[in-house]
Amino acid sequence: MKNVTVQLAQYKALPNWEPQLGDLVVHHGWLTHSFGLVNAIDGGVLSIVEAGLPLLLLTMDELDIEKNTKKVSTASIRQSKAGKYAVLQNVANTQVWYI
Repeated sequence: MKNVTVQLAQYKALPNWEPQLGDLVVHHGWLTHSFGLVNAIDGGVLSIVEAGLPLLLLTMDELDIEKNTKKVSTASIRQSKAGKYAVLQNVANTQVWYI
């Protein structure tokens, strides 16, 4: 039997990231972290719906989405210090981590 390896994910540099709707953004701060989904792109500004747990993103109603949406510039994510942001993007059925 032949061994088959499957590439589970690819990794790319965060400065090369081009945002798309639905990207999962992981933010690590001092003693805090959050998970967010990009739900709007307006030029260089992203609207990201954030929650402390990824599961909570799927259970929000419209009022919760509005309350937990924050605006972040694409440049601030791309130029952030190492480890502050990570982005998971689906490209042609392949998971790509931008770190």
